[in-house]
Amino acid sequence: MTNVEKYETLFATLTSFYIIGRYDVYKQKISKDLDNKSSKELLNKSKEAFAWLKSLQT
Repeated sequence: MTNVEKYETLFATLTSFYIIGRYDVYKQKISKDLDNKSSKELLNKSKEAFAWLKSLQT
């Protein structure tokens, strides 16, 4: 599995949160769907993906 495949689902999830977060109607839905544990997991995966993207610059 390549890193692109590894992070594809993460990027799709982050994109959907970005779009949904722009509209007030959906903000409450996001807060119901994300508990503390899943938020931390999403943050950690995002940090890992960001580090991988940064490594591509060199």
